[in-house]
Amino acid sequence: MLLLRGGALGVALSIALVVLTALPAASCGHSENGPPVVSPSMAPANKTVSRSWDEQLVFGGHGDVCYAHTSIAIDPDDGYPAIAFYGRYYEDQSKNLMYAKYDGSDWDITVVDDGDGDDVGAHASLAFNSSGCPSIAYYNETDDSLMWVYDADDDGEWDDDENWPHVIDPDVGVWAWAERNCSHDISGSTFGFAYYDENGGDLIYFYVQGIFVSIWMVEVDTDDDVGKYCSLHQSGSTVAISYYDETNGYLKFAKLNYPTWDIERVVDPDEHNIGMYSSLSYKSSAVPTIAYYDADEKEPWLAIWNPATSEWDFTCLHDNTEANDDIGMYISHDWDPVTGTKGGFSFHHFVDSPVQRHCLKFVYYDGEDYTELGSYGGYFTSFAWKDGDTGWISDHNPGSQLWAIEFDDS
Repeated sequence: MLLLRGGALGVALSIALVVLTALPAASCGHSENGPPVVSPSMAPANKTVSRSWDEQLVFGGHGDVCYAHTSIAIDPDDGYPAIAFYGRYYEDQSKNLMYAKYDGSDWDITVVDDGDGDDVGAHASLAFNSSGCPSIAYYNETDDSLMWVYDADDDGEWDDDENWPHVIDPDVGVWAWAERNCSHDISGSTFGFAYYDENGGDLIYFYVQGIFVSIWMVEVDTDDDVGKYCSLHQSGSTVAISYYDETNGYLKFAKLNYPTWDIERVVDPDEHNIGMYSSLSYKSSAVPTIAYYDADEKEPWLAIWNPATSEWDFTCLHDNTEANDDIGMYISHDWDPVTGTKGGFSFHHFVDSPVQRHCLKFVYYDGEDYTELGSYGGYFTSFAWKDGDTGWISDHNPGSQLWAIEFDDS
């Protein structure tokens, strides 16, 4: 067990801006062997809408930076968002796992793990249990280990027990900074972790029942080089993971059928470089959906499982009509917890001309139509619904600031 030290720090806050644009109809480029044509009922609509879009500066400025990965989740105890992220302070250049919690007006910033000199906090993945206790998986780049920290009594003290921080895997290999290579979720008293083992090129699932009551680690997929950009969904008896097969260049999906895993390719095997930045979410217990990036066409796509046909249906979330633009990296998505019909999709859009700029794009599906909102930023986005009308986005802009955006369609 590795014990590190943490700390606490104060607050940053907010401004607001709204940018609303129409989303073009989906006609994304694929070969004839690619995803089927989008049905009219699912095709994005050409319309502009008026919706609330409130941007808040959470952390950064004066040399202090949000260095990379952000992970947002809603605290079920009070309904407010929290963000786990990788931060660096100008004064000592420490690279830390950090946690920002919103109280309705301000963001409280805490250094969860300062690494005691190590470089910690990248690839952060935040989850809450049903009582509102936060839990974070993250990467220690100094010794290539996967870490876990948990505030078991939700008192803001992350190191008040000898178990924390805890080393899940002491050597996962070297993770590239732009990848998301671990994902964390909680169901009941079961803490689940999906991650990429770079040493063998394997996808691993690790779970803890209770607080170290029982532990299980299993190799989910060991064919070729697999497991990057993994995304874990864990609810009730359902455990599922989306991830990227780098050897063959396609998206894969694994579902636990204890004690084995059912594994399949999601996209056509003749298509390649499809499936990076995968984001897994369920519309209902029987309908998994995966948002992902097509690196060949430089576009964001959505795969939806169709129980009636036992096949995946595909939708392009933003047609890339400019040869030098790049749209869809760092994609994240979620479905509203009330009806499961409203979807939100955040991702990065690099605009090449006439002036190069980085944009945060948010595509909203209201159950009938798609519309698009956007602003400056777009790196390392994360999105979560609060309720049936309100969701929150976190992202890191090119100025290395952490922003949170509240989206409201009520």
